[in-house]
Amino acid sequence: MEEQLFFEVEKVGDVAVVRLGPRLDIQTVPDVRRRIKRVIDSGDKVIVIDMRRIEYISSFGLSMLLTLAKELSNRGGNLFLAQPRETARELLQLTRLQTILPTYDTLREAIDAAADAAGAPPREGS
Repeated sequence: MEEQLFFEVEKVGDVAVVRLGPRLDIQTVPDVRRRIKRVIDSGDKVIVIDMRRIEYISSFGLSMLLTLAKELSNRGGNLFLAQPRETARELLQLTRLQTILPTYDTLREAIDAAADAAGAPPREGS
């Protein structure tokens, strides 16, 4: 039985926090990309991907993250990753993508870094 894609967006000041899971692979990437494009098209330029719920990420998922980071950069924005599980963290390190995609252990650290990039203080309590 295929697991349902979880996708949620929360605004924290000028930062869009995207929570998704449990997989980021060939089956889910087209839907995730479409949904994140709507977030970007609505004017959000600084996005934090909360990876806490991502149990599996494939090369398609990594490629989508790189494409998203490039698109945001071209629009004057940034992409940050938060709370990757151990397997995702190892994959980011193995591919050296953590040098391109800023990755933080906690959501709070990622939101603070993203808020600094957006030039505005984060909202309290998130």
